[in-house]
Amino acid sequence: MHKTLLLLVVDLVMALVWALMPIVLVAMGRLNYRRLKILRPYMIVANLIVAAMVTTPEILTQVTAAAALQVCYEITVWITRYREERKSKREAI
Repeated sequence: MHKTLLLLVVDLVMALVWALMPIVLVAMGRLNYRRLKILRPYMIVANLIVAAMVTTPEILTQVTAAAALQVCYEITVWITRYREERKSKREAI
């Protein structure tokens, strides 16, 4: 029981770190909107792999977890685009 709970917590933390990594890299200036857009197909595959590692062997569970990770990535892309547009408008003024 405790081992299963520990594995679940470790898996959830790993998925959370994976989802937050692009946000941190954007904040550090290592990624921008253009690069995030280029990396999108690779992130879909990477999210499927991470979801397969952190969930049970059921396909539905894996796809659901990958979809949640991809939604986090897309939100990061949108936020980055919005921030860059705002920054460029401020510089134009």
